[in-house]
Amino acid sequence: MKITKRQLRRVIQEAMELDLEVGDVILTGKFKNKRKVVKDFGKDDLGQPTINGMKALSFRIEKLMPKDKWSKQSKEALEFAKEVNEMKITKRQLRHLIVEIISSMDFRDDETYTQQFKTWAAEYMGTPSGANSSSVLATFLVDQGYDKNKNIVAGVAGDLGFDLRDVEMEVARQRKEYDAGGVLSDEEDYERGFKS
Repeated sequence: MKITKRQLRRVIQEAMELDLEVGDVILTGKFKNKRKVVKDFGKDDLGQPTINGMKALSFRIEKLMPKDKWSKQSKEALEFAKEVNEMKITKRQLRHLIVEIISSMDFRDDETYTQQFKTWAAEYMGTPSGANSSSVLATFLVDQGYDKNKNIVAGVAGDLGFDLRDVEMEVARQRKEYDAGGVLSDEEDYERGFKS
């Protein structure tokens, strides 16, 4: 059998490095206990390497197979990669998308914030029932730094059945006091309640 230069180049380009040569002994069979002498190397109809006409691997190398024989997941990934390569987006649009997505995300759900408030309120008020006023909720929101996120404020207020406007007014008042020098102590708050 005569091999042309073109065929030789093609074989060299597609070569896989296996430490096997014609004349080497390999073990085949289910338990890899049948002794065979390597006579030739080749490829099967799916492009997989063969030794003596039998498959050399117990697995298939997908990139060597025709694309129509690829797995569904690989085909979908290839289609997605093509779509991404065709998509054009500016840096400004990308920044805008990132900011929009991050601002709309709540990293915890409202149930978690509500449970945190109930635990905090029980400790703050000293009773197992906790607090049931929008001013205590506002204190919690400002104290934890949640007052800056309107979604959290609205979610917790809704879960507890408080009027959102009352909670927002209390949050604004508490934030002013906090920024002016911190939250009032219990005694100062108690005394202020009698004066106003």
